[in-house]
Amino acid sequence: MGLSFTVLLISLSFLLFPFVSSNSNEVSQSSESVIVIEGKTALLTCSTTVAGRIIQWYSQYPNGPMKHLVSGTGDRGRINARFNSTEKTSALTVHDARMIDSATYFCAVETQCNEDR
Repeated sequence: MGLSFTVLLISLSFLLFPFVSSNSNEVSQSSESVIVIEGKTALLTCSTTVAGRIIQWYSQYPNGPMKHLVSGTGDRGRINARFNSTEKTSALTVHDARMIDSATYFCAVETQCNEDR
């Protein structure tokens, strides 16, 4: 009897909400894509240079709208995120990966403008 498994491709992109800011802000990711066997765990990581901001996670299926998953630290079923404010990093974990999880995942951070008055 042969061994059979399904390979999933989970893409990770990054997004910096471009609210007006005078600083050079950056969001970076661990890798462009993660390949995971169905039923296993996928781990995506993201970091930012923006102090005091929480990393947001989104997913998007091909030809579909972007969907908000988690802000900071939180759980959404088999998907959870852990935000480390000291290191300014976030880890998104997809447990028991399924074909439905094959999507592009975005990490984002919102910046604020500093208004001189």
